[in-house]
Amino acid sequence: MMMMKIYIHTAISASTNWNCSLIRPHRNNTLRPFNFAPSSSLSTDTFSSNRITCSSNSHSIKTYRLSQLTNDEVLGLKTRPRIDFSSIFSMVNPIVHDVQRRGDAAVKEYTSRFDKVELDRLVEVVPELPDPVLDPHIKEAFDVAYGNIYAFHAAQKSPERSVENMKVEKIFGPGNQYVTAAKMILQNSEAMVSIDMPAGPSEVLVIADKHAIPSHVAADLLSQAEHGPDSQVVLVTAGDGVDLNSIQEELSKQCNSLPRGEFASKALGHSFIVHARDMLEAITFSNLYAPEHLIINVKDADKWESFIENAGSVFLGPWTPESVGDYASGTNHVLPTYGYARMYGGVSLDSFLKYITVQSLTEEGLRRLGPYVATMAEVEGLEAHKRAVTLRLQDIEARNVSR
Repeated sequence: MMMMKIYIHTAISASTNWNCSLIRPHRNNTLRPFNFAPSSSLSTDTFSSNRITCSSNSHSIKTYRLSQLTNDEVLGLKTRPRIDFSSIFSMVNPIVHDVQRRGDAAVKEYTSRFDKVELDRLVEVVPELPDPVLDPHIKEAFDVAYGNIYAFHAAQKSPERSVENMKVEKIFGPGNQYVTAAKMILQNSEAMVSIDMPAGPSEVLVIADKHAIPSHVAADLLSQAEHGPDSQVVLVTAGDGVDLNSIQEELSKQCNSLPRGEFASKALGHSFIVHARDMLEAITFSNLYAPEHLIINVKDADKWESFIENAGSVFLGPWTPESVGDYASGTNHVLPTYGYARMYGGVSLDSFLKYITVQSLTEEGLRRLGPYVATMAEVEGLEAHKRAVTLRLQDIEARNVSR
């Protein structure tokens, strides 16, 4: 089992503590494959459609039972709502080219246009705010969050590792579809920058069992749905006994009271619920879906941590809402979305570093390894590669003979 963890234990009071860990995923061979239904299309008894009323609108959220779906249907569930990037690229490309051509003047102009802020400089030095500026409760909240963020990321840094103040060669951070498009354009241009990951709309997958409190489950789903109408939320019920009716009632009730309820309502329209027979099937589907945020709101949630293969950030147990990761648990919250958690992890200290490999052979080392290299170069038809080795081997042999 290959796993790397960094635990940060923080206590605000005697009754409040938590830990955050950085996990290197591994494949767990005990996960069970799906037993798919033989049918090739969704039948009327495969899913039900539940109408959630929110902000004067109602949207259907489909409910599926994994054991009744075919392989293609299960794979179809991991497909996110499509984003037409062609129109976004057509808007972002001229801006990118204008900034490349005019530099800071263009940046200031677009900041005024889009952010409604007039800049007199591009670098803002933020001094420590004097205590009277902030309400003491707000200041305390940010101080706690700062302490956790600092502790979590400081623990990732080896004592001998230093980080230089680099010029802009990496562009990391969250943003909307236009920011994502701009990053993708620059990554494939003469700007020669790397980006953290291609990102899509915010998303969450919640695994809940019969012990989960319905109001908590609904709140967790809506906390991502309120980000925007293109967000997607998924509820996976593990086993029987989950009070789905109460969860749906809570979704309607809570959504109606949200200032951003209109966004949440539209997001629920392309979200869904799936029933899994047990936790193994639920985790298997979650690994297939590869969510940005994964909440495991089940009894003894900790024991399922080792089964997780694909997720941006994981929130274990009934008292770990995704909101704590947004603000104050200390973990980095720039995470892969849109299924990219299968290929990417969240931003960490390593994201800002690059690694250089170094090789150094002695004469004896080349004498032993060189013939194999020459053989492989010959097989590939790269004669110059072969000669770079064989000429040295000949010189070594000649010197040995002359001795």
